[in-house]
Amino acid sequence: MIGEIRDTETAKIAVRAAITGHLVLSTIHTNDAASAIIRLTDMGVEPYLAATAISGIVAQRLIRKICPMCKKSYEASLYEKNVLEIDKSEKITLHRGSGCTACNGSGYLGREGIYEVMEITNEHRELIQNNASTEEIRKLNDSLGLKTLNVACKKKVIQGDTTIDEFMKNAFLKE
Repeated sequence: MIGEIRDTETAKIAVRAAITGHLVLSTIHTNDAASAIIRLTDMGVEPYLAATAISGIVAQRLIRKICPMCKKSYEASLYEKNVLEIDKSEKITLHRGSGCTACNGSGYLGREGIYEVMEITNEHRELIQNNASTEEIRKLNDSLGLKTLNVACKKKVIQGDTTIDEFMKNAFLKE
């Protein structure tokens, strides 16, 4: 286990251990799973080594959960439907906390994780070896059906687990 990869020396130690058969678990601060690969190569890890060493990457965020004691339903506005990429004519019910003593007036109680899991395939390895951009890796992930942080958070909003505000704060919106 390596606490965090944040410099060239640590990155190279992690890769060396991984390519010699060790299971290496670590953290690296990036916006999503695809960015972790580029971050490693930016730290000086050769692309062919990164392609060999990495077997999977998990990106995660913690989102606040709506307080169940003061949870209220409301109909989504046109703006909220647009943010969630839902048809304007579709009727959708969203939720938010109104604030109570249980949540100290915040409307939120507890946190829950959202995840993006990227298993490295042969296609990923080829892109990594060819110094592909983050955007190219994301396009491959989309074609493989990878559930992004954006999609995971959107699902939590629609299920009534969190608010549209948490979605806008934690998931990366398309501009």
